[in-house]
Amino acid sequence: MDELILALDIGGANIKAACNDGNVWSQPFAVWKEKENLAKAITEMIAQADAAGKAVDVILVTMTAELCDCYEGKREGVSHVLDCVLESAAEKIVWVYLTGGAFVKVDQAKENYLLAGASNWDALGRCMALAYQEGRVLLIDMGSTTTDLILIEDGKVKTMGKTDCQRLGNGELVYVGCKRTALMALGGTVEVGGDEEMEGSVFNIMAEFFADIYDVLILLGIVEEDKNDFDSPDDRARDIESAWGRIVRMIGGDKEMISLKQAKLLALGFFELLGQRLVENIERVLDADSQGGVDLVLISGEGSALIDNLFEEYLQDVEVSHLSGRIGEQGTVSSCCVSMISLYQLGTQGDE
Repeated sequence: MDELILALDIGGANIKAACNDGNVWSQPFAVWKEKENLAKAITEMIAQADAAGKAVDVILVTMTAELCDCYEGKREGVSHVLDCVLESAAEKIVWVYLTGGAFVKVDQAKENYLLAGASNWDALGRCMALAYQEGRVLLIDMGSTTTDLILIEDGKVKTMGKTDCQRLGNGELVYVGCKRTALMALGGTVEVGGDEEMEGSVFNIMAEFFADIYDVLILLGIVEEDKNDFDSPDDRARDIESAWGRIVRMIGGDKEMISLKQAKLLALGFFELLGQRLVENIERVLDADSQGGVDLVLISGEGSALIDNLFEEYLQDVEVSHLSGRIGEQGTVSSCCVSMISLYQLGTQGDE
């Protein structure tokens, strides 16, 4: 290893990182709350990479932070993020990844800000396309906030959209994730079955940020509770007791009115709404391609466990593989960073 490469995926809520020495990590940072401290946060990420080995020589950058509403628009967002990277990088070489596969200098990235913003999914898709040269693969990459549906056929990425707006319009980007999705965003009603004592079987959902999908996963046992994590809608712990209180508020209840058993049935109803949302968009992506099914579903991202549980009901009889089998459990959380490093080392030049 002649040079140490640091790849950064700068999101609105987290900064993810990977080095070509195998070091992979992620750090929460809410850009929309404190964009003035972004350069400091990036400096700390670079320092962490330096501390793990030799000094960083090259920094690769992708981002989604430009979407934050602390910016007037994407042009301002991309420019600010890249200015912060340059401020933190000092004399280090900086390359920015563009949708289409090219690495460019900062000035060129600012000129092509629509391709510089939200390009992380493209790096992951292109890297996986190199690994799957035959057949049809649907890559499902779920993070804390969003899910990317990337179709790969015979070693080529087949996505139709380039920007987030385009991909939201054709189903290739679904704004649901494994942590930050507000339950009110999943639909107008939720069905609760299996308990005759409930006031009804179909409830209108309160349009309030009382609970999120992470509460659902805790109550269903898909993720473990964490009594020391207070990053929740009501700033109470991420434990079963608090999740119970948050989720029943979504239908106007509290823990005295609705038992834990009933709350778990309600959680299952919300989980099914999320599954329906994903399946509807998977069908949109495959129907638009007009060739039907796929040979393999490849699961990636922080939400891999959630996707696994959905497969039990919604996506049966399909061969499934996990990106973690290639790059490890931690690596899949920062899979776009790992992918950028691979593409950079292979000398990718982007689309012809």
